[in-house]
Amino acid sequence: MLPLGEFCRAHGIRGEIKLSTNLPPKFFSEVSVVFYGGKEYVVESLRAVNGGALIKLQGIDTPEAANALRGAAYLPDSSKPELDRDEFFWDDVIGLKCVLTDGKEIGKVFEVSLTAPTPVISVRRSSGVSGGTGGSRKATSQDILFPAIKGLIKDVALGDGILLLDAETFSRVAVYED
Repeated sequence: MLPLGEFCRAHGIRGEIKLSTNLPPKFFSEVSVVFYGGKEYVVESLRAVNGGALIKLQGIDTPEAANALRGAAYLPDSSKPELDRDEFFWDDVIGLKCVLTDGKEIGKVFEVSLTAPTPVISVRRSSGVSGGTGGSRKATSQDILFPAIKGLIKDVALGDGILLLDAETFSRVAVYED
């Protein structure tokens, strides 16, 4: 399954749902079904609005029914659209090796959370990567989280299996979990 985004809340009185998604609007016309809670829903309409999208699902015709659908929504793998060379889906970065522009390898991506307005990438640290601002701890399995903000991700080289990150920006935004 391909993450589509998050159903947030009802919009209006016809059962439309506010959708937080990173899917480019140029692909909206290709979305015919979505999955939520293990159930398949036929998409009646999907349109871009400021800060996301509005989706109307067949059989969801009231605000109450729309509000009952909150959380992660998915597309079937078969509906994954073709992307341009410089585009990617967030699930494509899972498993990539994270390397900083100073050459330091920090670990591998194991999760991308789309619940926040900005995707949050979780990396399992490589052995010996120091955490925190002082660099005094040595970690072997703790995780690093960071937002996918402008200026941080320099390159997503799917063919090479590398997510290249700006070292300076990374040092300012990374959160080290124990």
